[in-house]
Amino acid sequence: MKKICCCIIFVAVFLGFFYQDSYSVTKKTKKKRKVVQSQQNIVYQGDRVVFYDTRYSPTSYVENPEYILRFLLDKGFYQQEADQLKDWMDLKITKNAPESVCIMIMGIAPDTIAETMDTNNTIYRYLKAGGKIVWIGDTPFFYQGGMVKTPKKWGSQGLLTVLDIEVIEEDHVSDSAEITDDGIKMGIQVVDKATLPVSMEDVTKTLTKTETLACSWFKNINKEYPDSGFIRYRSTWYDGADNEQNNDLYYLALYPKMKRNADMEEDSNE
Repeated sequence: MKKICCCIIFVAVFLGFFYQDSYSVTKKTKKKRKVVQSQQNIVYQGDRVVFYDTRYSPTSYVENPEYILRFLLDKGFYQQEADQLKDWMDLKITKNAPESVCIMIMGIAPDTIAETMDTNNTIYRYLKAGGKIVWIGDTPFFYQGGMVKTPKKWGSQGLLTVLDIEVIEEDHVSDSAEITDDGIKMGIQVVDKATLPVSMEDVTKTLTKTETLACSWFKNINKEYPDSGFIRYRSTWYDGADNEQNNDLYYLALYPKMKRNADMEEDSNE
């Protein structure tokens, strides 16, 4: 009888420890899952971001994008992958869009923010809310990028449909290009090439140009915030290893809060 009682007690104690350990493991697992889920749901609250996502490779008309990324991270920008960028733009659409800027360094528009080829997509709604986009590489919206798949070609119709800007199909790379007064004011110092120009009539400011076409340009979408909108920098190949270009990119993104040529402007006003 004593043996039976001892066995029962032993089994009860064993089951108690087993249950406690199982409960502890389950509790830790649930807690870990909650932490992971909460981390996934965190949206970056800052105002300066750069889009770069290797899952959306290849880039288009951009070489050495990792150099640009490193340059901008060192300047205080925060990297956003495609899904993170969607969440960030959604947040900025509801608050503080005019205080924010996103630099697109891959030459493609990810399908998370360029869901459709129209003005209902996230990127346009962000611009409409007063946000700022700075774009390098291929013609804006020429390609809609997808995760681990070949980008979808929207062609010149993409820029025309989303921003109402006509793409000049002919190559004018042999035409002489110059930086305009607006371009100098906004921080451009590197001379452009007219590989992928657009019509001057369709943009708010021409930043670099040939005699008749806009190379780098700015288009305002929300008139209440005249410095917000879409900046296209360099209508040709962009080499991220060139820090002169990267500096242009940086100052364009932060204008007018940070004016590269402030001293020169003061001298001209005296």
